[in-house]
Amino acid sequence: MNMQLTLRVSFMISSMIFQVRRLLMSAMTVTAIAPTAEQLEPLVGRYVTPSGTRLAVTRDGNRLFLQRGDGEKSEVFLAGNDVFFVKDAFTRFSFRRDGAAKYVRVEIDDWGPQPAAVRDTSPEVVRTAVKADPAVLKTYEGDYELAPGFVITISLEGDKLMAQATGQPKFEIFPSSPTEFFLKVVDAQITFVKDASGAVTQLVLHQGGRDMPGKKTR
Repeated sequence: MNMQLTLRVSFMISSMIFQVRRLLMSAMTVTAIAPTAEQLEPLVGRYVTPSGTRLAVTRDGNRLFLQRGDGEKSEVFLAGNDVFFVKDAFTRFSFRRDGAAKYVRVEIDDWGPQPAAVRDTSPEVVRTAVKADPAVLKTYEGDYELAPGFVITISLEGDKLMAQATGQPKFEIFPSSPTEFFLKVVDAQITFVKDASGAVTQLVLHQGGRDMPGKKTR
């Protein structure tokens, strides 16, 4: 029985290695097609995922660039059939049209399908960070529970206020007022709420059209 199990596991590992090698070879042999500026222009715009992550698509001549949130802008290359890829990576972006032949969403594959980003046609809101008093920022430090097992931890690192949700990376949040903050990586804002004595008692996460309060527990 143990020998059979060992052989089965060995076969599964060998199969996985073969699939990874096949994907590597496939990625390395993709040949970019040279698009025209006219082909790329309809793709340009702002897209957003269900979680609020922004995807900015821009064009420079006959070159297309994508930027996720406040991350690095990357050039993508046309593989064909409205599918673009990042060189030396497995990421694929497939632009899809609606019934009127307008590009309305981007399907993302990054080692597996990711939530699609839909075109955002709402007026762009430009938020500007203001200078905040470090002493005030210090009062926001702590844990805020939005749901059982889901906590946002606020910490002050130097002059930067950071937010980290359970199981997620840590991101800087930027003040737009003494109590209002925004993220650049996703379309989300945080409001800190104080009681009558001025003590911080909770925060409210504004994201995806929802207002989610979280009580300060520490």
